[in-house]
Amino acid sequence: MEREGMRSGAPSGGAAGGAAPGAAPDMLSTAELARLKQRVGVSDDMIQALGGAQGLSPQQLAAIRANQAVPLQPGQRAQLEPMLHGPAPNPRDGQFALAHGLDRHEVVDGAWFGSDAPAPAPASTLQAPTASELTANGVVTAAIDASWSDSQVADATNRHEEGGWIYMDTTTGAITTRRAARGGGASINLWSPPAVAGSVVVGNWHTHPNPTSEGWEPGPSGADLTNQGRRNVPGFVKADDGLHTFGANRRASLTGNAGFP
Repeated sequence: MEREGMRSGAPSGGAAGGAAPGAAPDMLSTAELARLKQRVGVSDDMIQALGGAQGLSPQQLAAIRANQAVPLQPGQRAQLEPMLHGPAPNPRDGQFALAHGLDRHEVVDGAWFGSDAPAPAPASTLQAPTASELTANGVVTAAIDASWSDSQVADATNRHEEGGWIYMDTTTGAITTRRAARGGGASINLWSPPAVAGSVVVGNWHTHPNPTSEGWEPGPSGADLTNQGRRNVPGFVKADDGLHTFGANRRASLTGNAGFP
C-alpha cells in the first residue's frame, strides 16, 4: 500500500527543501514551528519515535527536534497554513492532515492528530501486556481456541497437544501469535519461538486435551510450572475445564532477547 506523503515523484526533503537551483528555500520559522507543535500536539518525543515512519527527511527531523527553522518541500506551506493561522484543529477531527511526510500513516493512526483511534504510545513507554490483558485479547483467544480445536480432543487415539507463542510489536503494541509444531499425546516443545521482526515474546500457551474424566490433570503440570518459571512470561493451558493461567504476570522488559527474556 502506498503511504500518504510518499507518492512516486514526491520530493525527499533534501537541501533547499526541493526548491529550484539558486532559489531561496521556503523555511518554516521557529515561531511557526512552535505554533504548529502547540496547535497539533506533536511533541519532540513523538517525533523521535515516529518521525521516520512518517517519512520526515533527516534534515527536517533534525530541525524540528532542535526547534530550528525547517526547510519545506514544495506544496507543504500551503497545507500547513490552515493549521498555522486558521481555527485550532480538533484532535479528534479526521479532516486535518499534514502534507509530504508530516501526515499520519495507518500503522500509527492518530499519532500526529486526526483520528478517532487512540494513538499508540512511543516504544519507550510501552509495557508488555499482563496475563489478564492477554486473555481478554481477541487475537490470543482465537489462537488458543484454534489450538484446542486442532487437538482432536474427541479422538482417544489421535488427541495431542497444540500450542504456540504470543508476540507484541515493540513500536505499535500490536499482538500477534505463532503456532508451534504439533505436540505429542501429553507433551509439546515450546522452547524455540520463531523470530518475528520488531516483536518480542510476551506469552505462550498449550493444550491439555486428555480428559479430566479419565483422571488427567487439566491445569499446568509440575514440568509446565518449572519451565514457565524459566521463561518469565505468562503461560496458559487450555483444558476441558477452561483456561489456566500460570507463570509471570507479564514480561518485565521489552528489551533484551526477543524470545523468552
